[in-house]
Amino acid sequence: MSVSLTLRNQQGRPVSGGQLELALRANGHTARFLEELFPNADTGEFLGTVTVTAEGGTIVGTAIQVGLGEGRLTATLPVTPLR
Repeated sequence: MSVSLTLRNQQGRPVSGGQLELALRANGHTARFLEELFPNADTGEFLGTVTVTAEGGTIVGTAIQVGLGEGRLTATLPVTPLR
């Protein structure tokens, strides 16, 4: 299955260096930090969204915010389907 991720700013526009295509096998998964997914984008003080689309199947996602100090878990963020 092909999964496309797009990093978007607060105005909903794609961020430079914020596009990625992943290939996931059936029942596969990936876990990465934002800066690992988008090493060419400025994610240091990022505010915005990640849009994910899948071709060839259904996906489930979870986003976790880490911040306010090194190693601190701040919140689990909702993942909302786009229709």
